[in-house]
Amino acid sequence: MRNAVVGKIFLILLIAGFGYGYYYLDSNLMIERDKPTIKIAQKLYWNLKDSLEVEIEDEGGIRFIKASIFEENGKETTLTQEIFRESKKTFNLKIVPPKVGFFPRSGKARLQIEVVDNSLWNLLQGNRAISKTLIYIDTVKPQIKPLVNSYSVTKGGVGFVIFGVKDKRLKKLYIETNYGKKFYPVKFYKKGYFASLVAWPIDKKEFKATIVAIDKANNTTRERVRFYIKNRKYRESTITLNSKFLAGKIKDLAMQYKKDFEVHNEIQNFAFVNEELRETDEKRIHKKSLKRGELFIKEFNIKSFYPLKNGAAVASFGDHRYYKFNNKIISESYHLGLDLASIKNADIKTSNDGTVVYAGKSGIYGKSLIINHGLGVHSLYSHCNEFLVELDEKVKAGQVIAKSGKTGLALGDHLHFGILVQGIEVRPAEWMDKAWIRKNITSIINGAKYMIDNGKDNF
Repeated sequence: MRNAVVGKIFLILLIAGFGYGYYYLDSNLMIERDKPTIKIAQKLYWNLKDSLEVEIEDEGGIRFIKASIFEENGKETTLTQEIFRESKKTFNLKIVPPKVGFFPRSGKARLQIEVVDNSLWNLLQGNRAISKTLIYIDTVKPQIKPLVNSYSVTKGGVGFVIFGVKDKRLKKLYIETNYGKKFYPVKFYKKGYFASLVAWPIDKKEFKATIVAIDKANNTTRERVRFYIKNRKYRESTITLNSKFLAGKIKDLAMQYKKDFEVHNEIQNFAFVNEELRETDEKRIHKKSLKRGELFIKEFNIKSFYPLKNGAAVASFGDHRYYKFNNKIISESYHLGLDLASIKNADIKTSNDGTVVYAGKSGIYGKSLIINHGLGVHSLYSHCNEFLVELDEKVKAGQVIAKSGKTGLALGDHLHFGILVQGIEVRPAEWMDKAWIRKNITSIINGAKYMIDNGKDNF
């Protein structure tokens, strides 16, 4: 009887001890049962130049990693294998390409990654995770063939290029500029051809444009667009401010938009309106004019813009203005549109079909409309008194879209007319000139189509 009692007590203590040990180990993740996580796609493209990076995680710690590549005949090549003396919870596995000469005939292989964690689960063997990824081997760069482009680009103006690209696994395509802006082309006419406008901002001294094509394996080709670069000098002027102006429009705008407005600090209020508020407004306008419109075109029959009947130019695009008060320069800005004036509350017309992408109130620009005409071209109409169209409305050439006014930072009734290409403000004069459009847009499209249809593209 006594032995039986002792045996029961021993069994209870043994179970309790095992339970405590199990709880202790499990709470310290020594016998956790979750498999390691391998973050990798099920399908990859590899150029056999760049390393593949795979993120691996395990809460209890990683003990062993092996990466192998299998050809379709079953041949295995070990790419990397590592045992960790000190376990790691996260590890960025960098898989270096195999030795020179590895290239399966099918162009396909299977990447297998095996990971074992530091757990005591599974009879001290740990939890094991295996990922299998289909790898497409692609070492061929995309081909780029420029077909035709406008002869020149003027500072503050626009260039146009049409080109072909060959790569069945094309991933990214854009035109990169020396100032960091990327212009995204649209598909043109037939498969494999693209068209894009590019812009040279007025505040950039130099201009370069390079077509960049990147495939899914990150093979990259760059091709320079050979524009003739024309510099252009824009007007500089000094404007003397008076107290009446500062106490009028400037005070009103500063009161409305400046958080720390001080009624008697006229200089700071002007600097805020002319610099900070202007920058905020321009960023909004740029953002609303980024879209290209249709992503495939066969034609681009844009007509010269004539938004205000009998409108006289009262301020030019590109004016670099310095503002003086009490014989001291206190601020500066660029005028990035063309100011036109005719009669009070005049009809404003759009000269081309398009879609209204913005209809709202903007600080210094007042009530403004932006219309997308396709190929990244947007027209801007500011200081309006009223709108006659709505956001997202389709408009037709010749349609009256608004009435001129003096909203925003405008002293008299006029229209601030602008043209933007994928968010960059450019010279309206080019787009108001029939000859320029015919030479730089229409003839480029016709020339490219002729080359494609007659096999003269050598592509």
